[in-house]
Amino acid sequence: MSEYQAMDCFVRLLDAMEVVHENGKLHLNVAPSNVVVGDNGMVELINPRKDGDSYNPGYTPLEVMTTNVAAQGPWSDIYGLGATLYNMLTGKQPPEADDIISAGNNAFDFAGVSGLMQQLIGKMMSPSRKQRPQSVGDVWLLISTLAKNVQPNSAPQAPAIEPNMPQSTPVAAGLPQPAPAMPNAPHPSPAPQPIPVAPVSPPRQPQPYYGRVGQEKKSGSRLGLFVLAGVLIIAAIAGAAVMFWPNGGKTTNKIENTSDTSKNSKTDNPAAIANTDNTLTANPVATEEPANDEAAEPISDEAVEPTNDLRQNHDAAVREAQEREAEKKRKAEEEKKRKAEEEKKQKAEQKNQQPTTNKVLDVAPVMPSFPGGDNKVMEFINSHKHNPTGEKGVVAVQFVVNKNGSLSNFKVLNSKSPELAQEALRVCKMLPKFNPGRDEQGNPVNVKYTVPVRF
Repeated sequence: MSEYQAMDCFVRLLDAMEVVHENGKLHLNVAPSNVVVGDNGMVELINPRKDGDSYNPGYTPLEVMTTNVAAQGPWSDIYGLGATLYNMLTGKQPPEADDIISAGNNAFDFAGVSGLMQQLIGKMMSPSRKQRPQSVGDVWLLISTLAKNVQPNSAPQAPAIEPNMPQSTPVAAGLPQPAPAMPNAPHPSPAPQPIPVAPVSPPRQPQPYYGRVGQEKKSGSRLGLFVLAGVLIIAAIAGAAVMFWPNGGKTTNKIENTSDTSKNSKTDNPAAIANTDNTLTANPVATEEPANDEAAEPISDEAVEPTNDLRQNHDAAVREAQEREAEKKRKAEEEKKRKAEEEKKQKAEQKNQQPTTNKVLDVAPVMPSFPGGDNKVMEFINSHKHNPTGEKGVVAVQFVVNKNGSLSNFKVLNSKSPELAQEALRVCKMLPKFNPGRDEQGNPVNVKYTVPVRF
């Protein structure tokens, strides 16, 4: 088909698919063989996918081929729509998802297809479901975005120039064209342009002038300082004189009177003086003894011992308090560990008491998944397989992903030859552990899983 015819049919397909999704359903089997166009131009989608149906090579995304129900959605149908649009434009079989993973855009044969269509198909047929448009509305938005970014193929040609006509300077497309110049018409003088004026700086502030008046002020201030200093010195001298002069005279009189009195007492009582001298000579030791006997005694070791005992008792009390605090913390930590272990044991017992089942589910709320996603599954298979017969075909291998992620119960659902079936089984048995499926409570369950091996 031409791009015009293909887009006309593709738009009707989008409308039909939007009706399917609005009713909460998925088709999951979009291909040209399942699209019917009536005489009135109405498009019908037939043969929605059922369990056990074979795959349409090139039109089925990975999440449908691996029966990953949790990963399926409107984006799965959008993959089939993109593959159908590719077939309408090229008349060729769309590439497989694993070819797109390994070769990228080189997996497509876009000969004669415009860049807009190439980008649209590449987005819709992305192997990663998260990189595709998530709904029909997203497809319309993608088309609008790509259409805005399309560049024109060629610039518009300028009209032919008639002879003997003045040629004007070419003007960029989209801008208003200037009016042609009229002969002998006076040209209007250009409008006067404002003369640029430099910005005016603010007037300079007047600086203070120190002339004769300023010198007089400086000399006056110095004189005032000298006068103040002189006043302070005089006041200090006067205060000293007032403080010491009267008291000095009185003190001298007292000392002189006291000395006179002592002289009189000595001269008047010679007997008292003699008695005093006799007393001093009779008991010379008494004059040398200090007033305080305790101060005169030397400090012995026995006097120091009580102080050392107090310090030792204090240190021992501090150590005992620290030991009690450490023991208290240790007991608290042991109690905390004990409670944590008890809670762990209780949880383990509760988990062991939960009913277990060995039933194998066809579909689980959380389907098993390969570490890294569905793309990694196909990369692993493609890197380990080989074609023993050279035939082409797809072998669907089903196995059970157990609760611990291991794989078992391998069997071939469909195959063209026993050799291809044996090779597909051999490669699938080499797969590492999966992330197990889980039920609504989050417990691991046994779930069936299907992988397509393409030769």
